Amino acid sequence: MLIIHKYSSIHGSTVENFLFSVIIWILTHIPLPILKLILLLFDVFVYWFGSIYDKFKNSPDRILLYKLNHSTSWSEFSKTAFDLDNYFNNDIWKNNLVSSKYDYVLIQERLHDLRNARLSNNFQHMLSLLRAGMLRNLGGISNKSLYNRTYIGTKSLIEQYNKEVANCLESLDKDPFIDNQLKLDFYHDAKTTLGATALCLHGGSLFGMGHIGVVKSLLDQNLLPNVLVGSGVGSVVGALVGCLEKEELVEILVNLKNVMQEEGYGLKPKNCNDPIESTQIGLKWIENIKKGVTKEMKLFIDFVLSKVGGMTFKQAHEKTGKTFNILVYPKSSKLPTLLNYLSTPYITMESAIRCSLGTGVLKDKIPTLEIKFRGDITKYSNVQCDFQPPYQVRGQSIELKNSPYNRITEMFNVNHFVISISRPYLASFVSMRWRRIYNYNSLLKKLLNIINIELKHRIRMLNRFGLLNTPLRWLLVDEKSVLVDTNHIAIIPTGTRWILWDFIDLFVQNKSVMNYWIECGERSVWSMHSLLETRSRAEFLLDEYFQKYR
Repeated sequence: MLIIHKYSSIHGSTVENFLFSVIIWILTHIPLPILKLILLLFDVFVYWFGSIYDKFKNSPDRILLYKLNHSTSWSEFSKTAFDLDNYFNNDIWKNNLVSSKYDYVLIQERLHDLRNARLSNNFQHMLSLLRAGMLRNLGGISNKSLYNRTYIGTKSLIEQYNKEVANCLESLDKDPFIDNQLKLDFYHDAKTTLGATALCLHGGSLFGMGHIGVVKSLLDQNLLPNVLVGSGVGSVVGALVGCLEKEELVEILVNLKNVMQEEGYGLKPKNCNDPIESTQIGLKWIENIKKGVTKEMKLFIDFVLSKVGGMTFKQAHEKTGKTFNILVYPKSSKLPTLLNYLSTPYITMESAIRCSLGTGVLKDKIPTLEIKFRGDITKYSNVQCDFQPPYQVRGQSIELKNSPYNRITEMFNVNHFVISISRPYLASFVSMRWRRIYNYNSLLKKLLNIINIELKHRIRMLNRFGLLNTPLRWLLVDEKSVLVDTNHIAIIPTGTRWILWDFIDLFVQNKSVMNYWIECGERSVWSMHSLLETRSRAEFLLDEYFQKYR
């Protein structure tokens, strides 16, 4: 030992000398039997700690959950979700039709009657049953609590009922002995009874690319509504759907980044080694962030404006058949707030988008509503006013009777909203209880839910009395957040990383985050596929058959 100590003091570093000193002290002051016992206990502790850690880290449920959260396609997501349900024995819950969340007796009887009427070719009775059952929440089958217990799907009885309704509508369509006018009348009446769904794309600002993923996923699964509402960046994304035919839209959405680069709207590399150019980049970035848009978002807006051109709302509706609405928030009450092909058919889409983004966002031109009639473009009104960005709109404005969302309900028979909120940091704040599959009745979850409700109430009150400044209102308040507390569906694209890194990416120059947020938007829809199917599939089938016979 003395030789080792002498050698280490001559050739070793300070840390090595300290370690040798500790070892020498242990060997000289602790008896050998006790030392062996300590080493044995330490070895046992390391073994069991490593075994438990490896088992926890590499457990099948954790592996499947990681795969689920990082799925790159709907097929991969659905397969992984089924595997998770099988692993946790959720099929037992699915196959048990009994639940206090819905009227399973009514659904079971209605399923039996519809099936018997279809198989016996009793179409008069089948039409009578379908007319009486054309409700979006018949017997409570679209209750959200029935869709957060499993990773995919819901009660088997509900899925069988939805499938039987689709089979009955298909049988009606294929029957050659039923008069086409009778079919058309039934589809029209059933559509009116069931109502329509509207997809709301609003706000978003820095994370507005998530709206693109939401639209892409709904389009892939044939769940995209015919009525769309856009404001802010949502109006830009919605304009692609409202102005382009399906083939052209799909071609753009599949590879948006490359399409933009091919047409000259991609990010260009900058020479960050040049101090002058780097300073200009930084100042430009700060200016864009203050406006709520990044450089990439600005390029996307320019790309969409080049696509829609001088198209009017009427021309867009005649081209695509979609009912696209844009919300604007003028400071003057003399200008309209809801723009569509019925209320403002000749207003150009480009001017509506600029006004919805608000004054000062696109500094190259002060937004003014313009009309295009017989090829001539003129101002909609001589009233000069500024247009507020969506995040500056007071929350209480949507509670008024003349709310633009109420007008959409009246004009297009909309009774169901799917709301895309492209603000990932609000995910747990807005929908606290959604997708809480396990331990959702634990004391901790109940306390967090109480805190969540209290915070939302306080923020709403502060906003109502005008006590929230612009940055806080931009971060926390959404112009349609009041509807999120109702039975409508809120889709919030969330990243796969810690939210802080998502914000940091916005500060990195020349880094494209477009594809990342498009994928996040797609993934956010997959988890709600079963609920969207239950609420909207019959509506879309009715619309398809109605268009066929009309």
